[in-house]
Amino acid sequence: MHISRITSSFDNQVHRISATVMGTEVWFESPDVELRPSAEAFASAFLIPSLHIAEALEIDQPLDPVWLSNIKNILPLASEWWGYSEIPPRASSVPPSIKAASCKTGLSFSGGADSFYSLLRYGRKIDYLVFIQGFDMRWDDNSRLEAYRESLNRVASQLGAKTIILRTNIKEHPLFNEISWEVTHGGVLAAAGHLLGNVIDNFVISSSISKDRDKPWGSHWRIDENWSSSNLRITHFGAEVQRNEKLMMIASEPLVRSNLRVCWENRTDSGNCSVCEKCIRTRITLMMAGELENYQVFQGPASLVEDIDNIPCSSGKMIIFDKAVKDKKLSPELRRALRALIRRTKRYQNPVYQRVIAPVVRFKSRIFGLTR
Repeated sequence: MHISRITSSFDNQVHRISATVMGTEVWFESPDVELRPSAEAFASAFLIPSLHIAEALEIDQPLDPVWLSNIKNILPLASEWWGYSEIPPRASSVPPSIKAASCKTGLSFSGGADSFYSLLRYGRKIDYLVFIQGFDMRWDDNSRLEAYRESLNRVASQLGAKTIILRTNIKEHPLFNEISWEVTHGGVLAAAGHLLGNVIDNFVISSSISKDRDKPWGSHWRIDENWSSSNLRITHFGAEVQRNEKLMMIASEPLVRSNLRVCWENRTDSGNCSVCEKCIRTRITLMMAGELENYQVFQGPASLVEDIDNIPCSSGKMIIFDKAVKDKKLSPELRRALRALIRRTKRYQNPVYQRVIAPVVRFKSRIFGLTR
């Protein structure tokens, strides 16, 4: 895999860094700050994809020696977790570049529970909230961005931080269509930090996998800090706490009540749809915390039972469902709906059901419009 022609441009008040990767242009851009033309950014983003196709990552610019040394810790994990060969990058190394320390910290901020937990519990000032458009929101989806920007600016202003919108087309590269985003996203998060090296020297990535629920994941407490270089420290924060526990701990914060954004289905421009499984898990957690009625960014308790009944089966992330059915503070109707959802999910996951019954159910659904 060859990465070449890392270039910087400034047009229409937008700073862009681009590179050619296997013949396809990949770019990152921002209207808010001047981006750094970092070889480590593109090398971080494409290291895992290069291992996936069993090719050495080659780049026509020298790489930071600290970054090259740290990468040696990632290769064995990628081999253990995903069966990749340990193929180190092919690039020259130069003495670390010396830059004036900014002593500024950026946080990758999506507006979700993990992000808010890091923002409120990190223990040091967060100077920049960095939203990356091109992950769960398409890079050209301006209507959703504008709907979210108001919330992002509101959060930043209340905490004395600045906002950075970073757009990228990286998910349109053919390699990112071949590999699960669950595997590749950590390197792209690290790339964002390196590109912001002109304004920060510490970039915080919020944990999405807790240490007690450990599993292979692209952004991980064993991986993320190994994307660091001599000029940028990447910090992985929050892995000691499960996501639902994070939300319980910050649920009463007014800033979270008004601005929490968890929905990945993007059914509405305004934010949370309230009815996808992730939204429902969040609403249940807020019910357990006694806070759902205080969240105008979600539908309230009245429709929750019906919304649970409308989920054919869970994606498998049922930790919060298992906890909720034991919570006597919740209504009997709500716990009944959750028990029924758990039963539907276990039935669906049964191999016999998958092999024999599920095809019949799908056929009936097409013919008669059945959902379960």
